[in-house]
Amino acid sequence: MAGRSQEQSLREELTCAICYELFSDPVMLECMHHFCRACIQGYWGRCPRVASCPQCRREFSSRTFRPHYLVSGVVEKVRKCSSEDHKRKMQKHLADALQAHQREMENIVQMKHTAEEDICSLTKASGELNSKIRAEFERLHQILEEKERVVLMELAKEEEQLLLRLRGDIMQLEEGISELRKNIEHIQEILNKTEASLLLEVESMAIRPLVHVRAQPSLDIEHHRDRYSGPLQYIFWRQMLQSIHPGECDTVQDPWGGNVRVGRWPEERHLGRGSRLD
Repeated sequence: MAGRSQEQSLREELTCAICYELFSDPVMLECMHHFCRACIQGYWGRCPRVASCPQCRREFSSRTFRPHYLVSGVVEKVRKCSSEDHKRKMQKHLADALQAHQREMENIVQMKHTAEEDICSLTKASGELNSKIRAEFERLHQILEEKERVVLMELAKEEEQLLLRLRGDIMQLEEGISELRKNIEHIQEILNKTEASLLLEVESMAIRPLVHVRAQPSLDIEHHRDRYSGPLQYIFWRQMLQSIHPGECDTVQDPWGGNVRVGRWPEERHLGRGSRLD
């Protein structure tokens, strides 16, 4: 409505007050009013008195006017825009623009719908992966906890066996020490009697045989320590592979660079060139 009102106002400004049509060869009088050249000449021709302006009635000493080419150019543009051919062209241009915008709107709406579906799919897939990751790590935790329990039991069992052996060795050594102490006392007693007795009596005294205690192998504590303080993660990882069942492998982009071959579920990874990460 605002556009039509402005157009109507412009047409009124460019309409001759004599013929009520758009200016044809417009001219301007000294009072700044505009008329068609033929209309003002005809009007003045019908006036026997002094020439005057048909609008403001101002009288002029001479019947002169000036062509106004700027107004003439504007009138021609308005007349051209008002033609049926121009209207048809504009209507076709606007119709084509409308169709293009409607097609673009359909494409954008479709893309928005696709993005919304992707959000739903992503949320669903992330939820499923979240549950699967938790389940898989729970299974790995169970494997590690079971392995920890077994290793600690083996350590306790081995410690008990070594302690039992060492305590047995100590008991044997204590028995040998006691026996040797008795022999030493007995020999000392005989030695003391040599001062007051005849050698014949000394020779008749029985001397207990020397006690021998079999030497036990020393405990290799470093071997015991290294057995349990070595690369436990590597050892357990090798053993855990027996409990892992990888799926079909795909090649994906590693976030830290390079390609990594992984399964449908990344329980087993391979480096990009096929070497196993074990």
